[in-house]
Amino acid sequence: MSKRFLIVLALALCPLAAFAHIGSPNVFYQGYAGPYPVRVTVRPPPVIPGRAEISVRVESPAVRKVAALPVVWNAGRKGAPPPDEARLVRGERNLYSAELWLMVPAAHSVYVDVTGDLGTGTAIVPVNAIATRRLGMDPILGAVLALLGAFLFFLLLTIVQAAVGESVLPPGATPVINERRHAALITALTAVLLLVLIWGGRKWWEAEDANFRNNRLYHPAFMKAEARAEGGQRILRLTRQDMRNAYPIVPDHGKVMHLFLVREPGLDAFAHLHPMKLSKEAFEVPLPQLPAGKYRAYADVTYESGYADTLTAEVELPDPTTNTNAVEGRLAPDPDDSWQVGPAFKAGTVAAGGEETTALTHGYTMTWRGSLRSRTKSDLRFVVRDAAGEPARLEPYMGMLAHAAVRRVDGAVFAHIHPAGTISMASQQLFALRAEGKAPVNISQQADEPVCKLPSVAESEAVWLKRSAGAAENDVSFPYEFPQPGLYRIWVQVRINGQVLTGAFDALITAS
Repeated sequence: MSKRFLIVLALALCPLAAFAHIGSPNVFYQGYAGPYPVRVTVRPPPVIPGRAEISVRVESPAVRKVAALPVVWNAGRKGAPPPDEARLVRGERNLYSAELWLMVPAAHSVYVDVTGDLGTGTAIVPVNAIATRRLGMDPILGAVLALLGAFLFFLLLTIVQAAVGESVLPPGATPVINERRHAALITALTAVLLLVLIWGGRKWWEAEDANFRNNRLYHPAFMKAEARAEGGQRILRLTRQDMRNAYPIVPDHGKVMHLFLVREPGLDAFAHLHPMKLSKEAFEVPLPQLPAGKYRAYADVTYESGYADTLTAEVELPDPTTNTNAVEGRLAPDPDDSWQVGPAFKAGTVAAGGEETTALTHGYTMTWRGSLRSRTKSDLRFVVRDAAGEPARLEPYMGMLAHAAVRRVDGAVFAHIHPAGTISMASQQLFALRAEGKAPVNISQQADEPVCKLPSVAESEAVWLKRSAGAAENDVSFPYEFPQPGLYRIWVQVRINGQVLTGAFDALITAS
C-alpha cells in the first residue's frame, strides 16, 4: 500500500494565493486603530485551512480589549462570526496575541478592533492565504499505517473466506472440496477487487497531488522581460505569463506597477521604476542610465480583489545609449523613477552589529540602527543627516517618508516595505472601501480596468504620514523581521529637496 495514498487528505486540499514578497511570508503593519497606535504582526499558516498567529502591540495604556477577525475579500464583515478576543501576553502590558483560522484560498482583511477609554477603533490588515509547503508524512507513522493497512487487507480476506465457507455449513460439518474451491474463488476475487480499489485510490491521490503542486501550491509568478533600443533610448517590455489571477490591477501609491531591477551577482545597480500599462498583460518603461548586464526584475502589483503579487523575471540589459536628444515618440519616464549605481556587495564588509553609515549624494548620510538577527521583531531604523551633521528634512515620496527593498544575496528573499509595514496600501484601501459598501465584491476577471476608484496619493498622504508623537523628522523606521539568516542588501529611498536619494546597506543576519 502506497504511503502517498495514506497522507492526510487535508494537506492535498491546501489552496493557492500569492505573496507580494519572495520568501518573506509574514505580514507587518504599523498604523492606527482609530485613536490607538498599533503594531500588528500576522504569521500565516503554511497550509490552508490553517491557523494564523497574530500579535497586536497597542502603544496606549488605556486599552481594555483587543479582538481580531479575518474576513474573505468578497464576503464582507456582515454575517461573519464574532471576532476572536486576543489575550494579553504574560509578562507584557500592551502586547496581545490570538490565533485565527484562515479557511479559504483568498485575500483576507483582518479586522483588529481595539476598545479602551478612547472608544473603539479598527485597523484593517490585508493578509493573503497561501499554501507554501507540501508536507510529507513521518516515515515511522507511514510504516505503522502501512502495517495496519496490510493487516486490515488480510483480515478482510479472512472474513470473506469464512463468510462463504465455514459459516454456511451446519455445526460440526467439514467443507467438501467444491465448497473449498468456491470459498477460495470468492476470496481471490475479493483480493483482486481490493487491489483494484487500492490502485484506483493511489491514482486518484497522484492526480490530486499533481493538481496541488501545479495549481494550488505557491510558485512565484513569472513574467517575460525584454529590453530593446528604440528612439535613442532603451525600453524594457514586461509581459505577464501567468494569467491565473486575471483580476484588473489597481494603482498602489498611484502606480499600477512598482518595478525593481537589481544587477546580479554584485547587486551594484538598483532601480525603482514605474512602468506604463499597455494592456492587461503588457507594460513598458524607459530605462535610466543603468550599466549593462544581467538583472533580476521584481514587479509588485495589486489586483482589485485585494490580492497582491510579485512577478519575477531575468533580463539582459544592453549598454546604455548616449543619445539624450529629444526624439518624437520617445517614452517619457515616470517622475518618481529612481536608481542608484554603487559598490558591489562584498561579504567581508557587511555590518556585524551596532550602527552602519552610508554616504548619499550632496553630502547627506544615512545611518542604520537595528537588529541583525533573523525572526527578531524590531524596526529597521534609519537616520538621515545633511553635510553639516544636522537632521535632514524628509519629504513624502509617493505618499510615504521612505521606501525600502530588502534582498538576500542569493535571491531567496525579496521584500518591498514602507514605514507602514509590508502590506499593500492599495489592498488596505480596497478592504476599507468594501467595508463601507463603496467597492464591488463581484469582479469580472475579463475586465481590463478596475471598477473601484481608490483615493489618490494626495488624499491618502495625511493618513500615511501620521506619526507617533516625538518622532524626529529625519528618522524613519520600517516594521520588519528578516525571515532567514544570511547575507542581505537593503536599499532605502528618501526624498530631499525634490530629489530621491538611495542608501545601500549590507548585513550578515544571524539566526536568533
